[in-house]
Amino acid sequence: MVRYIGKVINTDLGRVMRDADYLMKKWARGNGDSNIPGFMNPDKISGKRGFAYIGAWSRFWFVPQDMKFKRGGDILLFDDGRMTVKTEYMFNGDNMRADPSNERFAQFFTDQYHKKIAEQYPCTGSFSNMPKW
Repeated sequence: MVRYIGKVINTDLGRVMRDADYLMKKWARGNGDSNIPGFMNPDKISGKRGFAYIGAWSRFWFVPQDMKFKRGGDILLFDDGRMTVKTEYMFNGDNMRADPSNERFAQFFTDQYHKKIAEQYPCTGSFSNMPKW
């Protein structure tokens, strides 16, 4: 189920966010691999760590940070900012909020998105000059 926060439904920005979210979730599930050096999905990370939490449902989502806009006549234009990937268990407990393998995946995706992922896997909606997140 796609859930939008903010007024981005049926906009080019909403399409870019949705496409990037689908790519991130596809990779998190292990449905596809990237050619980004160092990439591992959460299952591969768990395998290297030697343990996994079985039956614990998790979720991933994007959060905008440090967003800056500039005025262009009567509209606001995106100027700068970054998207970060967050994760948590669907049913949080006091002792643990997120799977460590999922957190590592989220941090890698966040760190690499604006450097390599957006360049190699662009999500541009219906226009070509969308800034890469």
